[in-house]
Amino acid sequence: MKRRLLSAFLAVMMVLTMAPVAFAADGVEPTDGTGSSEAAPAKTLQKQIDEAENGATITLNDNYTEDITIPADKVITLNLNDKKLTNVQSDTITVTKGAKLTIEGAGTVDNVTHAKSALVNYGEVVLNNGVTLERSSEKGTLSPYSPGGNSCYTILNDKGATMTINDATVKNNGGFSSAIRNGGDENCNDASNLTINDGNFSGGINSVKNDECGILTINGGTFSNTSQYVIMNWNKATINNGTFSVKDSADAVLFTAAYRANRAVGELIVNNGTFTGNGSQKMVENHYGSSYTGTASITGGTFSSDVSAYCDANYATEKNTDNTYTVKPLKDVAVAKIGDTYYKTLADAVAAAQDGDTITLLKDTIGSGIGTYKNPGKDLQGNDQITAKGFTIDFNQHTYSVDKPAVGSKTYETQGFHFEWKGAVDTTPNITLKNGTLNVAKVHDPNLKLLVQNYCNLTLDNMTVDGTNLTKGWGSYTYVTSNCNGTVTIKDSAIISENPNADVAFDVDGARRGYGPVKLTIEGDSKISGKFEVSTNEGNSLTVKGGYFTTDPSAYVASGYVAGTSDVSGYSYKVVAKTNTGNVEVKPDVADPEVTVSGSISEEDKKKVENAAKTVSAPTLGAETGDIVKDINEDTAKTLIEKATTVQGNNKKLY
Repeated sequence: MKRRLLSAFLAVMMVLTMAPVAFAADGVEPTDGTGSSEAAPAKTLQKQIDEAENGATITLNDNYTEDITIPADKVITLNLNDKKLTNVQSDTITVTKGAKLTIEGAGTVDNVTHAKSALVNYGEVVLNNGVTLERSSEKGTLSPYSPGGNSCYTILNDKGATMTINDATVKNNGGFSSAIRNGGDENCNDASNLTINDGNFSGGINSVKNDECGILTINGGTFSNTSQYVIMNWNKATINNGTFSVKDSADAVLFTAAYRANRAVGELIVNNGTFTGNGSQKMVENHYGSSYTGTASITGGTFSSDVSAYCDANYATEKNTDNTYTVKPLKDVAVAKIGDTYYKTLADAVAAAQDGDTITLLKDTIGSGIGTYKNPGKDLQGNDQITAKGFTIDFNQHTYSVDKPAVGSKTYETQGFHFEWKGAVDTTPNITLKNGTLNVAKVHDPNLKLLVQNYCNLTLDNMTVDGTNLTKGWGSYTYVTSNCNGTVTIKDSAIISENPNADVAFDVDGARRGYGPVKLTIEGDSKISGKFEVSTNEGNSLTVKGGYFTTDPSAYVASGYVAGTSDVSGYSYKVVAKTNTGNVEVKPDVADPEVTVSGSISEEDKKKVENAAKTVSAPTLGAETGDIVKDINEDTAKTLIEKATTVQGNNKKLY
C-alpha cells in the first residue's frame, strides 16, 4: 500500500513539473501582493523609474500613456525602443533639478495638452540616437496670433538646467510657441545651457528661442521655420555649424536683441553654417523695435544674402557664382591693403588712409565710385563721404572697374573718381595713381559720364584710364578726365576714349570759380586717345614732352620736342625730343590743305564738297614735316641757313 501511494505521488509531481508556468518580466512575481493567484497589472513607467538603481536603463516594452518625473539625485537612461510615450494631463517628462536623464533609441515622446511640453528639464538631459519629441495636437497660429486652445513649447530647458542634444528630432507644427525654449524663468538667475550637436528641428514660431539667462551652442543640425525666426536669441548664442532655412512667411533666419543687463544681453556669434532665406527675408534681425538692439558677430558661414554689416572686423563676405555669400578672413577676400591692414573695398582703404599713405590694390575688382571732399557730408546712399587727403593708389598691375554708384559734388554725382582740394593752392593734396588700369564696368551707373574729376595735384604713372564704357553725357561725346586745379602729370600712361574724334581725353580747366590754375604735363610713352581742351584762363598750361596722340599736339609741344608721325597703330602723332640744332630754331610750318572742286559739278554738290573739306585735317602731312624736323641736327641747320635767301638778322629760324 505504501509503495502504491509513493508511486502515485511521484506521478503527480512529474505532471506538475512539466506544466507551463507564467512569470512577469524582470522577475516580478505573478501576484498582486495579497496572496491572490491572479496576475498583477504591469508596473507603471513611473514606478519602474522610482525603483531603478542609479545608472540603470529602462527600456520601453510597449507604448505608454502617463506623465513621468525623474526625481532629484536619480541618474537613469530611458530607451524608447521604437515605442511612444504620451502624456495624460501634464508635461510628458519632467526632469527635476539634480536629476540626470539620457533618452535614447528611436521612439517618440509626445504631448497633447495645452500649456504642457513633451520634455521639461530642470536638471541634466542628454538626447541620443534620433529620438523624436513633438506636440502632435499643437493648434497655435501666427496669424491670428493665438494658442488655438492647445499650444506650448515642445522642449523647455530652464532654471539653470543643462541639455545636450546629440541627435534628435524636435517638431512643433504651430506658430504661437517655440519648438525649444532655453532659459527665461523670471525668478532664476542661473544660466540654462543648451548644446545642440545634431538633429532636425522644425516649426514653432521660432525653432529655438534662447531666452533670458540662456546659453545656446549649436554645433550642427538642420533647422527650419515658417513662422518668425529659426533662432531667436535674447542672451548668448554661438553657432559653430548647421543648416538654417526659412520660408516666405518667416521674418528672418536669425534674431538677436538685448533688453536686460546680465540676463538678456543679445550677443550672437556665428562661426560657420549654411543660412538660407527665401528672397525677401533678412539673414539677421538685430533689434526689437527701436529700443532693444543686439550684436551679431559673423566669422564664417555661407548665406543667401550679404551679411557684411554683421561681419567681425577681421572678416568679410565674398560673393559666390551662385549668388550666395561666404564669410572668410578679411585677408583672403581683401581688395586692398595699407601696410599690413586689409580692406574689403578700395573705397574702404581710401577712407582709412592717412595723408601720404600708399594703398595697394590686391586683385582685379569691380567697385563703387570713390570721392574725397573738402567738406564731406553724406552721399546719395546716406554713407559718410571721405575727407580730402593725399595718397597713392598702387594698382599693382590690376584693374579697378567702376560700376555704381557714381560720385561727385552735390547734384553732379556723375563721376568714377572725384578728388577735391582742401581749399587753397598751397594745401592742395598730392594724389598718385600708378601701375594699373582704371575703367568703367560694362554694367554701371547710367549717370557715370566722367571717369576722373580732379582738383588736386594728380600724377598718372604707368596707368591706363579707359573711358570706353562711359555714358555719353554731353550730346554725342564725353570726357574721360577733367582737371580744374593743381599740377597734373601724365607719365607713361594711356587715356582712352570710345570715339577719339569726338570724346575729350582730358581738359585743362583751372583758374575759375576760385580754383588755382592747371599745369598739365604729358611725358614718356603716354598714349592720348581723344581730343583735349585747354582753357585760356590765366596760368593754365599744357606741356607735351612725349607720347602718342590722335589729336595734333603741336601747339603744346615743349621746347626741344617735336610732333612727328606715329609708329603705333591708332595714333597719328608722336612727340619726341629733337636733335641738337645749336642756336637755330627749327619747326614745321604746314599750310592748311587746299581743296579744288571741279567746275563740272553742280553748285549744290560743290558746296557739299567744300563744307566737307572744312572738317578734314591733314595729320599725315604735318606729322611727316615733324619727322624731317626731328632729324635735323646742328650741322644740317647751319647748311640750310647758309643756303637761305633771306635770314632776319641774328634771329635764325627755319620754317
